[in-house]
Amino acid sequence: MSLQRGFSLLELVMVIVIVAIAAVGIGSGFAYIARSQAMSADLQRASQIAQECADYIIGLGRKPGTYADVQPIAASSTICDALATPDVLPLAGAKFTRTVNVTSVAGAGAQFCANTWACKHVQVTVRRANAVITLNFMLINY
Repeated sequence: MSLQRGFSLLELVMVIVIVAIAAVGIGSGFAYIARSQAMSADLQRASQIAQECADYIIGLGRKPGTYADVQPIAASSTICDALATPDVLPLAGAKFTRTVNVTSVAGAGAQFCANTWACKHVQVTVRRANAVITLNFMLINY
């Protein structure tokens, strides 16, 4: 009886199949991680863009009674566009869209606004593909 050394063809094919299946699993894991990191970066940048716009709007009036400059806007606003404020805000980026909606809140009957105050609800929304960040805040003239 002679000793056989090495692997048979069947054993070699089975190892190749198992390694290929493992490689597909590892490859799809890397693709998922790459997509997740890209989405995280988009959300972080969108949050930064929204916060810059909110800070600019809040900075329009720091002392009481000066938020009157922020006028109600029913649709998308140019209040935070770089063309309207070139020395203040950076560009949002070609792939990001920024919308600002400002609505007046009636003093009488409003939950957080006294009868003598002029309140405005500001909503800043920044989008890119599936990344959407929305900031809501109130401006109060008292």
